[in-house]
Amino acid sequence: CLFGVPSDDYSEVIEALKGIDISQMTPMSAMNKLYELQEMLKQAKIVYQTSKSGADHMPTYKSNVYINDVKMGKGKGSNKRAAEEMAASNAINNLKQV
Repeated sequence: CLFGVPSDDYSEVIEALKGIDISQMTPMSAMNKLYELQEMLKQAKIVYQTSKSGADHMPTYKSNVYINDVKMGKGKGSNKRAAEEMAASNAINNLKQV
């Protein structure tokens, strides 16, 4: 169960990942790793939803990453890229644990 989502809701993603060793992938950013997985799986759809809050001089960005409409990771940062990178890293860590 990730983020309160029953495991059978993302079982399609997990099934597609069987046989792919994420830890053996080329060193790269977490976002690039997710996109590389998307290329390998063909049917995987990766979407980031990012929001901004706080003052203009000190914003906070929060991002969720969805794989096939299932929330797989979340992140927070001082800019959009950092929040999305953290969300991607969180998603990869979650995928490794399933």
